[in-house]
Parts: sequence; C-alpha cells; structure tokens
Amino acid sequence: MVQRQISASVSEIAFREHLDQDEHANLDRLARERGAWLTATMERSCTDDRWSNEALLCYNDARTDDQMRVCDGHLSATQRTAVLRRAGY
Repeated sequence: MVQRQISASVSEIAFREHLDQDEHANLDRLARERGAWLTATMERSCTDDRWSNEALLCYNDARTDDQMRVCDGHLSATQRTAVLRRAGY
C-alpha cells in the first residue's frame, strides 16, 4: 500500500519538476528505501496495536494521501499516537 503510493508520488514529482533520468532514479531509490521503512513501521503497528479489519482493508485499498487519511479514522487515538511515535513524529 505505502510503496504503491510512494511510486505514484515520485512519478508525479519527476514530471512536475522536469527531473532528468538520473535525478528521477535517485529520487525513486530514496523513496523506495523510505517506503520500505514506513511499511515495516506500519506492519509492526498493525500487529502490535491490533488494528481492526476495517483499518487493514482501508489502508490496503488506499491509493492516495487523502484516502490514507480517511483510513486513519479507523484507528483509535492510542493506535494513531503509537504509529506516529514509531514513525518518528
């Protein structure tokens, strides 16, 4: 879910900013690394904090930042705080 969204964002940024091939590749590499870390953080949170099936399905289907924000509503305040803390916010 996260990786798919990050890839779409990288392509959008590369197009908007007219990045050359090397710049696009570097941005894509950094985004994949950050995406892998963020995915692992979210997976740990959903397991450790026992996210609901509704939250899991919502995040799995989310394709945009706005859709992911809607999914946040399926988490309790405690769960949201925990995942943000794990992500370093």
